[in-house]
Amino acid sequence: MENKKSEVWQNLARWYNNFGHKEITPQDAIKLLKPGNKLFIHSGCSQPQKLTSELYRQHQYLKDIEIHHFLSIYSNNQKILKHKPQDLFRYNAFFLGEQSIRDAVNSGQADYTPMGLSDIPALFHSGRKSIDVALIQVSPPDKNDYCSLGVNVDVAKPIMEEAELVIAEVNPFVPRVHGNSFVHMSKIDHFVYNEKPLLEYKHKTPDETTCKIAKNVASLIRNGSTIQVGLGDVPHAVLNELIDHKNLGIHSDSFFDGFVDLIEQGAVTNKLKTVSPGRSVACFGLGTKKLFDYVDDNLGIEFQPANYTNNPLLIAKNHQMTTINGAISVDLMGQINADSIGPIFYSGIGGLVDFSRGASYSKRGMPIICFPSTAIGGSLSRIVPTLISGSHVSLTMADVHYVVTEYGIAQLYGKNIRERALALISIAHPKFRKWLLDEAKKLNYCYSDQQLATDATGHVIIYPEKYRSVFMIDDILEVHFRPILPTDERLVQDLYYSLDEESRIYRFFRKKKYFERPDVQMDILMDYENILGLIGVVGEVGHEKAVALCSYEKNSTKNLAEIAFTVHNEWRNKGLTTYMLQQLIRIAKEKELAGFNGEIMWENKAMEHIIKNCGYSVKVTAEESGWFFEFLFDENK
Repeated sequence: MENKKSEVWQNLARWYNNFGHKEITPQDAIKLLKPGNKLFIHSGCSQPQKLTSELYRQHQYLKDIEIHHFLSIYSNNQKILKHKPQDLFRYNAFFLGEQSIRDAVNSGQADYTPMGLSDIPALFHSGRKSIDVALIQVSPPDKNDYCSLGVNVDVAKPIMEEAELVIAEVNPFVPRVHGNSFVHMSKIDHFVYNEKPLLEYKHKTPDETTCKIAKNVASLIRNGSTIQVGLGDVPHAVLNELIDHKNLGIHSDSFFDGFVDLIEQGAVTNKLKTVSPGRSVACFGLGTKKLFDYVDDNLGIEFQPANYTNNPLLIAKNHQMTTINGAISVDLMGQINADSIGPIFYSGIGGLVDFSRGASYSKRGMPIICFPSTAIGGSLSRIVPTLISGSHVSLTMADVHYVVTEYGIAQLYGKNIRERALALISIAHPKFRKWLLDEAKKLNYCYSDQQLATDATGHVIIYPEKYRSVFMIDDILEVHFRPILPTDERLVQDLYYSLDEESRIYRFFRKKKYFERPDVQMDILMDYENILGLIGVVGEVGHEKAVALCSYEKNSTKNLAEIAFTVHNEWRNKGLTTYMLQQLIRIAKEKELAGFNGEIMWENKAMEHIIKNCGYSVKVTAEESGWFFEFLFDENK
């Protein structure tokens, strides 16, 4: 940037000869405003600081001025908005990104216009909203007299094009970004010159909970996906977990420092994108000097207006479009509230709806909502039976696909209300799950006898994530094993029904035609201590198929556990049972169990072979229907 600053001075004489007559003092610039004017201020990191400061200094003269703003991070707003008389200027925000603006809106001192980011440009292009004066910040003109709007093209480009009067703050610290970001000096009526670094925005260092959420989200994202990340510390933290991904692309409204890291470390290549392959696409940047320096004159990234980047139909053209956005709460039907706390306005619609719908239309697209399971120091559940009175429905239940907390992933798309409620309860904080289930029963969202897995004291069991593993078949096909969840009822039923008659007899020691819910509940409700089961699935989350199942149940009098195995008919002879046995042994040893036992029918030679070759000394006792086995972990063969 310092070199660019010297270039500016070298070019100063040239463009001052052509446009020097347009230079104006900040004081005179603000005095051009007239009562009743509608004013637009450039957003985010691009807010023109000299012009804005002067605007605030003269605020007492701004009678009946309407100020439109998309996203502000300017802390000086508080000085003027807190005790502003109502007959002075009226602030109208399209997104509440800064606390003083939230306070002003919620106290009736400012206005909020709820609109998706993609729709804002059309509001002004159509004339339904007019702008008299636009205050923007731009780079100095190049040799062809074009300035760049820098890292905030978003709604600034469309709105300034409709303004009657354009006043620019020319600043050599503004990066020249490629894309649809350029403004010719002939379109600028007046300018003030300023040399001041851009406003910076820094995300918080993620805490343990945020890191867990980020890891869960990252586990969903496929290599080769095109990603969008919305505002908020939780969505941004996901970028830290994508370093080892391959061939990611970027098509996003916001561009953060974390994207720079992914590009520089090779996780983002953009080569598999369907729209603008080879380039990252965004409409505004929110970050630090690191970001500003990276995008400056970088042909690998283009900034476009919001009606381009946030167009759901364009977003959908990117295959595997994956969107990562935050929320405030979700109810048991799957309705997302992302912009209010009850009736209190908190943020705005932004790009949430645009990108969620675009991703849902995309081939193998994946819209993801992520947030911590609790708020206010853990005293409040963000997963609620029904949204609090006055809360805004940011995404309808039909628009929600994946919801992620630190406790796991709930896939909701295509699920009925009962399945949705149970899936969301399973990723709620354990201390709120019983309450949520009780409320779900009152609302008739689930069965009246629906249960949760609890320990001996009645406390809800925390899911043991550490027992997840992957079994490779022929180094190509992955079978993902994980502890069974209460929401796996349908998966387990489908697996049992896939068994032929002989396999059912081997597994259940009798001919069994039906696998009704009460029976299956016994196989999926476990405390993960005395009763533990693993399910092997193939396919992505939300499209899983169970191919194998194993479990152990501790004997109440001996420190041994009885084991059982089930494998889908089409997945036999691939080593799954041997693998499951070794996984159960590993877990049982950790739980300090002494060994395993069980019963095998005489005809079940395959299972007999696996047990006798388990690596331990197996004791066998003949029974009427088969043989009973037992082996201890401290007695190797």
